[in-house]
Amino acid sequence: MDEKNSVTPMYFTSLKVKNINCLGESQLKLVDEKGAIARWTLILGDNGMGKTTLLKCLAWMRPDVEALPKKDGDSAGPKINSGPVKIKPEMDEVLANNSDWERIAMVGATVKSFVGSSLSFGVGLGEIPTDKEQTEHSISFEIENWELEKYDVNPGELLEFGSMNVFAYAANRHLGVNNLESEILLKDSASNLLTNSNELFDPEDLLYKLFSDSNAERVRTTEEGPATRFFMKVKEVLSDLLPDLDGTPEKITVNEYYKEGKRNDRLVEIAMPSGLVPFQALSLGYQTMFAWIADLAFRMLLRNRDSDSPLNEPAVVLVDEIDLHLHPSWQRSLKKKLVHHFKNTQFICTAHSPFMAQASESENLVVLRREDGVVIIDSEPYVIKGGRIGLFATGELFGLGSDRSPEIEGLIQERREILDQDTKTDEDRLRLDELDRLLVEIPVAENEEDQRFLDQIQAATEQLKARGLMK
Repeated sequence: MDEKNSVTPMYFTSLKVKNINCLGESQLKLVDEKGAIARWTLILGDNGMGKTTLLKCLAWMRPDVEALPKKDGDSAGPKINSGPVKIKPEMDEVLANNSDWERIAMVGATVKSFVGSSLSFGVGLGEIPTDKEQTEHSISFEIENWELEKYDVNPGELLEFGSMNVFAYAANRHLGVNNLESEILLKDSASNLLTNSNELFDPEDLLYKLFSDSNAERVRTTEEGPATRFFMKVKEVLSDLLPDLDGTPEKITVNEYYKEGKRNDRLVEIAMPSGLVPFQALSLGYQTMFAWIADLAFRMLLRNRDSDSPLNEPAVVLVDEIDLHLHPSWQRSLKKKLVHHFKNTQFICTAHSPFMAQASESENLVVLRREDGVVIIDSEPYVIKGGRIGLFATGELFGLGSDRSPEIEGLIQERREILDQDTKTDEDRLRLDELDRLLVEIPVAENEEDQRFLDQIQAATEQLKARGLMK
């Protein structure tokens, strides 16, 4: 590990599913080829393939201490195992209430389903856990006549229990307003992935709180304290992740509320190339990224109040459609910056972007694909490392087959079909000549200058042919 943490790390090393929504029997590996815990996993796949379902299963598989039943005369509250601790998935509470199983199980009159995960304890990212440093727990359940008939919890066991910090962000995450002191403060981020809420903390109020805590600390002491350091660290992370800020924290300004307590319309301002821009005037991509990073940082602070470096404490972060609203250049740099600033966080994300895939080519890439009516998890897809972006888009990861537009592909296919005909009419030959003229004009260079050079060569070639100097 990079440094000693106040929280003992717990990470996922695999997830096994069987008949969960559209997913058949398969395993999501969260370790590299050597068995070391992967700090970055990117899950790819077409819409409706179960990417979000996998993230939900991971959220459900968070470990909870299995309490022993109370006996007469026991004090109030659960009785916790002494010695080695047994753990169970939090999904147990979902099924115990018999409320949400329909969102989990594969649809059918009679279905046997299974969700299980393996977890490491006390081992850092990039390290290989031993058998003693891992445990497994799972839930199996059966649907009979469209009803939940029974389910079994298979607990795991640890020498000791440490809370697993899991934070999750759904694809429909959105900004909250003036909600810092509302009930959302009490909501578990990972649970939000399982609902339609997914409201983030108001990023402006959040930054203002950190700003106020820092100012109050400066009044009490002349030395820089933890509140000031954390405030500056959050601004450093945001300024590095957001384009045009060049990693300069001073480009993020937090202003005071109005004296009468009303919210300032320019509470947070960003120094953009065009000048100071209010947060609310930023693009959706800026606002969304700003909000979920600020939300994550604040939640890590709440979980690690006694830590000198809350953002460096162990955590698991699940992000659905992490490429949402981001320009390709932004997508390419995001992974590197996230793992830099959150050094002991295991990121497990989904995306639709070949740019994200290309930036993650040396990480744990996973592809979901359909086989025989069910979706399987390919944890070892073929990756053309070092390849250009077109190879990622047309290879196994996305399977587009071609990097040309559908219109051009249609012309090429039409030409092939005419050429494959045993006999050709005069109309066919005229159409072939027309297709050849259209296809020869297709740009093949990557920039305007190179294409202009190729056009000049083509023009010179045509002149030589016209003079009979070239065939």
